[in-house]
Amino acid sequence: MKRLKKWEVKNVVEVVTNNVEVCKSVGWIIEDKYPHITCNGYIAHGIDLVLEDIGKNDWVHKIVNEAITNIKFITNHHKS
Repeated sequence: MKRLKKWEVKNVVEVVTNNVEVCKSVGWIIEDKYPHITCNGYIAHGIDLVLEDIGKNDWVHKIVNEAITNIKFITNHHKS
């Protein structure tokens, strides 16, 4: 809320926050106090969380590890 006070609230239309629960709660407080402001989660953080969940699958983990091994091999054996 402090940072919103730096600007005139009438000029703020959206607040982008992290997707953790405490930030969602602050977003709801902001939207209640300032109905013209919307609050949304930072999409890159959401994508990161989804990719982390996907990466927990054994078959995905195996492919990623093979890719890392191949990249290290290519990086260490390239021609100058």
